[in-house]
Amino acid sequence: SGQIVGSAELVDCLPALSPEQLRQTHDFHGIPDSQIAEVLANNWTTPWVLRDVKCFERPVPYHHPYGAVTWVE
Repeated sequence: SGQIVGSAELVDCLPALSPEQLRQTHDFHGIPDSQIAEVLANNWTTPWVLRDVKCFERPVPYHHPYGAVTWVE
């Protein structure tokens, strides 16, 4: 969308969830049952643990650079 709507610190990654675990943890991720098949097909099943989650009052413009992105300095 070209906008950042919030920020968070990624503090952990947990083992991938099964379809049943995805349904049981809906309150954490908010993925509707109708989209569980798409999540599984794309292997989007690894839970990220976030800390210090903040929603911005106004979205911040963002332009993603082309090419590789360096995550570690």
